Amino acid sequence: MAKSKVGSPAKVRQVADKLNKSLGLDSAGYDHLSAEDVEFRQIIEEVVDTKLDGTKRYGEEGWMTLGAKDVFVDINRKYTRLRSVLWDDKPIPSSEGITDTCMDLAVYAVLVLMAMRRDERYKDIMEKKIG
Repeated sequence: MAKSKVGSPAKVRQVADKLNKSLGLDSAGYDHLSAEDVEFRQIIEEVVDTKLDGTKRYGEEGWMTLGAKDVFVDINRKYTRLRSVLWDDKPIPSSEGITDTCMDLAVYAVLVLMAMRRDERYKDIMEKKIG
């Protein structure tokens, strides 16, 4: 995982303000964020950047060609790569680092959610709780 960029309380506030501004949110009330919460928000910002970069490289509609199942194939591919490193002690593939794999998994998780929300076939299961 990338080294945390969290620093002083002023840095925490600066990061929170930047993210809130990028999301169109009011920054008031975020002084209480823990370092872990700030780090989480920073990673989410990196996930957004990863998605935007992917859109520039591959186009806006590429991921939605076949809907949720198409995105799930990408999730499975990234999951398999991560699992082989974590569970099977296989070497990290030279084509992509683990940070990139994790960022892509986060992007694909949001994309599959978006695809399922847009598809009426998934409406019933989207509202059900698991367990």
